[in-house]
Amino acid sequence: CESLDDHEIMIGKTLNGTMRNMQLAENQLRHGRKPAYLFCFRRRLPGDNAGAPHGAELPYVFQTLQNGWRPYSGADYELSDILADYWANFARTGDPNGPGIPEWKPYTKDDKRVLMIDTPPYMCERPLPKIQQYKLNYFLTTDDAYSYV
Repeated sequence: CESLDDHEIMIGKTLNGTMRNMQLAENQLRHGRKPAYLFCFRRRLPGDNAGAPHGAELPYVFQTLQNGWRPYSGADYELSDILADYWANFARTGDPNGPGIPEWKPYTKDDKRVLMIDTPPYMCERPLPKIQQYKLNYFLTTDDAYSYV
């Protein structure tokens, strides 16, 4: 997988947001909590050169593509159906997976991949820039950082 420094992941568009989401996932592992499911919205929006900005996944998740001005294609509507299923499954069971949609693996000690939301969605390792990896490694050596999460 290519470097994803300019893409959305989970709720943070900035590199610090990306790292904090990985910190949250690491904290879940550290404290034996339920698994985290990380994603990176990678689908380039049609109609202009915006790419995949913060919040771009929301019309897909809530199946409101038809309410916008963008010229969405059939692939976008198929992706919207998949994302709506993921979110509904997760809300219902704590696991986004279900029949007929690509598997979304949880972030684990042995598998730190994230779901790349594109057409089609796929699992990919999320590389961090060196400074962010350094900060994440430091976090992993401390006992109290983000313990409230």
